Amino acid sequence: MTQKKKASYMRIEICGATLLPVKPSNLMVTNIKSRSAEISWLDSENTGDRNLTGVWIKLKKENSLILNTTKDKVNKYKLDKLTPYTAYKISVAARNKHGFGEETITSFTTSEEAPEGPPLNVKVTAERLSSLSVTWEPPKKDKRNGMIVNYTVCISHEECKPCFEKHTTKEKMLIINNLNVSTKYYVRVLASTKVGFGNYSEIKGKFTNGSRDENDDGLEKYLAGVIVLALTLLAILLIISFVIIAYLIYQNRRLKSSKANPENKNKDRNISEEIDENPDNDDANYEDVENEESTYTALKRPGPGEEEIDSHLYAHLNEVHTNYVNQ
Repeated sequence: MTQKKKASYMRIEICGATLLPVKPSNLMVTNIKSRSAEISWLDSENTGDRNLTGVWIKLKKENSLILNTTKDKVNKYKLDKLTPYTAYKISVAARNKHGFGEETITSFTTSEEAPEGPPLNVKVTAERLSSLSVTWEPPKKDKRNGMIVNYTVCISHEECKPCFEKHTTKEKMLIINNLNVSTKYYVRVLASTKVGFGNYSEIKGKFTNGSRDENDDGLEKYLAGVIVLALTLLAILLIISFVIIAYLIYQNRRLKSSKANPENKNKDRNISEEIDENPDNDDANYEDVENEESTYTALKRPGPGEEEIDSHLYAHLNEVHTNYVNQ
């Protein structure tokens, strides 16, 4: 049979005295806050061989060493950068010129704070035509900063608007009754410790009749964007159509104008060319003018009893002839 070996410790004594100091006494943790604390102790009654020269301080959180430091001879030390509502184990050992002696150990828990994180996985479903069911999970463990004592459910008519109704519960679910039928409500949840309340969760929108799903906000925004894009494209097409129609009308009128009275245009063109070729042939020019004047006279001869006033009939001819002669 195997015998269990008992743990043995060696105690060094010189002339009946211990070599290393014994453990400090009266280790206390004071001024405990959510993120800091202070520790103090009394020197060892038996310092061993010679005087004390320093201390060794160790701090553990959930069995993990988070502080391991040595200091010159002191009797107090401040701990900072702690986590709210967390258990710690602290130990202190004294040192003389031969080394560190036995350590003294104590535990403490930091105080609470308001939660840093919001409740998780908030879900809203339509129970009936006039009620909604809300469920959620607690905040992350390292964001709770204490013991969650209750939850507050906020209901509003618009996103990010003040709550028109609040409900407090210790459970992780709530049924909201007496709501309007076919109406959209916005729901958010926050957690509280005995110190204070945390942040609201993500807002969830839901209709009481359940006709739309939880993502209807995104769908509405998407449809609005599609409509704006369609209207923009329609406006561009209308502008292009108006430009094309205006251009076609202009070209059509121009074509009709060019086809109107082609004989007169040819005749005028021929007369202009003849004048340019024979600028000194006044007789020919006068002949054309007289022929044209006689044509107008025949067409505009007054009837019986009408006074013949034909000066206006040849005004343009006289003006052309005069200008030409003056040149």
